[in-house]
Order: sequence, then structure tokens, then C-alpha cells
Amino acid sequence: MPTITRLPVLPLRRLRAEPNQLILHFRGGRLVRKGAGMAYWFSPLSAAIAMLPIEDCQSTFVLNEHTADFQSIKVQSTISYRIVDAEKAASRFNFSLSIDHGAWLEQPLDRLASVLAQRALPVVRKLVSAQSLESFFF
Repeated sequence: MPTITRLPVLPLRRLRAEPNQLILHFRGGRLVRKGAGMAYWFSPLSAAIAMLPIEDCQSTFVLNEHTADFQSIKVQSTISYRIVDAEKAASRFNFSLSIDHGAWLEQPLDRLASVLAQRALPVVRKLVSAQSLESFFF
């Protein structure tokens, strides 16, 4: 998470992000700053800041499925992904940061992981339902 520090006298804050964190700074609904590993001063009264990871991320999930011979199995899967279009991702998931302490207001990576798991479900279901249980052991 980026570090947000306060000035004791002035109502300004300083944001410092890591090189693998993309910062989107909005003022009045318009994007005014965008960059990775940024460090700058800002006014918290007019700022909305989002942080997106630009590194490779992984999500692991477990699916309960049935084989072609109607046997229940659990399929554990891992999806690796990278956010390419940061502005589009920020418009679909809430990557907003708290101006006070720099943590996400919600858990966007958890929501993104659940969407990816839902997208993977039909592919896994089709693959598993076409095979018998024995084919998974050999």
C-alpha cells in the first residue's frame, strides 16, 4: 500500500507509492495524475486516489464439480493475471484509497478474483464433465 503522511501545520498530505503500484489521482471527477511509483503532495479536500497493482497477481479458488460418471470432485485452480488497462479496471472495481491511511476502502482484488473464478467455471465444468474419474488419476 502507498504511504500517506500528513503535515502537522498545513492541510496537505504526501503520497509515496512503490514502483509496482499505479496511482490514479482524480480531482473533480477528472484524472489529473497517473503513474507508477509516484511521490507528490496533494490536498485531501479535493482528491480521490486509486491504486492498482501493475505486477503479476494470482488468485486461487476451489470448484466443486461432477465427472462424466457423476462422481463429485474438487478442482483447485490458480489464475495469474495482470491489469493492463488501469482506467477501465478502476471504473469497474473500486480501487479507491483512504486519504487518511492509504489502505483500500474495499477489497478490489477479492472482487476481481471472484469475477475471474466465475469466468473460469464454465471452462472447468466442460473439461471435468467430459472425463471419467479414472482419467484424472492416470
